[in-house]
Amino acid sequence: MFRSVFRYKGPVWHVLNNVTDVLALSLLWMLCSLPLVTLGAATTALYDSVARCIRYGQEGIYSRFFRTFRNELLPGCLSTLLWAAVGFAAVFILRVLSGMGAEDRGAALAAYAYLFVLVLPVGAACWVFPILSRFSFSFGALNAAAFKFAIGHLPSTAALVFITYGVVYLSVRYILALLVAPAMLMLLWSFFVEPVFRKHGGGLERSVSTEEEAGLDED
Repeated sequence: MFRSVFRYKGPVWHVLNNVTDVLALSLLWMLCSLPLVTLGAATTALYDSVARCIRYGQEGIYSRFFRTFRNELLPGCLSTLLWAAVGFAAVFILRVLSGMGAEDRGAALAAYAYLFVLVLPVGAACWVFPILSRFSFSFGALNAAAFKFAIGHLPSTAALVFITYGVVYLSVRYILALLVAPAMLMLLWSFFVEPVFRKHGGGLERSVSTEEEAGLDED
């Protein structure tokens, strides 16, 4: 039993390997995001490598990260600029409503209602980079598809938004969380994104390596 648990490519090996990959991918994401405008391309590459290689066991995790980053650099950068502008506008409106809410109860209620409305644009921003990693769209069609996914799969969209908020909050409060937070966020996203992608013909299947097959045969 212990031999099968600790064998090469066994359960312990997979856990340690995944922990190493989570740390390394999170660091790569931070380095590739340093110019800020490349944040979207880095997120696209991170989701693609985490979903395919960590969750579904495909090979070549780091080569996939850099290949996806390079291939989706232009649409990723353009989408970053677009959603950053949307984000700044949304925050500005929220600050105005919050300021007015300090003196007017109606404005305060409007600010709370506005927070719920923000789930859609924030959710669409969460959808756009996984979509970019899996499907081929023009820039306009990509962002339109993100809104359609956000509206059409609202429970999953709400989950993506709240998970993202929670991970960002923890990362701001506990700076060491940044060592694993980016890759772990993408892994959590995949539990809501992949079932939707499967419905649209873009789902993934778990890869079983030759060593795993041999291990299963031995058991």
